[in-house]
Amino acid sequence: MDILVLGDSFTANCESWANHLSDFHDAETEEPNIKVKNLGQGCNSNHSIARRLIEELTEHKSSYDYVIIQWTIDFRGSYNPTIFKEPFSDRIEYGVASYENSDTFKRPEFLTQESLNLRWLEHILLAQYFLQMYKLDYKMFFGWDVQFSKSWESFPKLYEKIDFSKWWGQPHNIENFLPQNHRAPGECNYPPRHELIEKNMWYDWGMAEWIRCNVEDGMQEDAHPTNYSHQRFAKEVVKTWIK
Repeated sequence: MDILVLGDSFTANCESWANHLSDFHDAETEEPNIKVKNLGQGCNSNHSIARRLIEELTEHKSSYDYVIIQWTIDFRGSYNPTIFKEPFSDRIEYGVASYENSDTFKRPEFLTQESLNLRWLEHILLAQYFLQMYKLDYKMFFGWDVQFSKSWESFPKLYEKIDFSKWWGQPHNIENFLPQNHRAPGECNYPPRHELIEKNMWYDWGMAEWIRCNVEDGMQEDAHPTNYSHQRFAKEVVKTWIK
């Protein structure tokens, strides 16, 4: 099976969960049965992730059997202190590597929360429709709790067009998503179940939340997963997606 993977630094690391997928072997031949092309990049924006997906599949669509996308925060852009103001300057204080992986380049009209939510939804739906057009199976998820459900407040009709059956999560069985084996106090507090289901807040949680609840000391000081956490996530979560 050939798998295409996209994401930000939670996916780009050389010890990434994505790169551990090729460790799995066929039970009969003992040969690796998964090949992975990892296009993850540190500081990647959702804009860049969606664009790289389209570029890659346009050129090499027939090369892949499955696609996994790890989405990131609602906004990443190059830093300009004369334009960018609170509350978003904390997310871009150090800028990004280049325009190539940023979201909006010095565009103040995208600084309102509502417009950022709209762009967030646009990128995800564009990727979804493109994958559906090519009839490719896929899975989407977030690297950490990015409060994606706030988009539901602004654009509920657009939000409802997302096919959440293709996302990581089981809204009606919370214990299966975040078993609390190594829960630290306050790290796995859940909203009321009816609110989770009504707003799909289930999908706000991501890889980091799973690690904090399942892997002891699973996060580095820079808030990124440890190498061991990547390995556990690949084996215990991602492998279950792949038929």
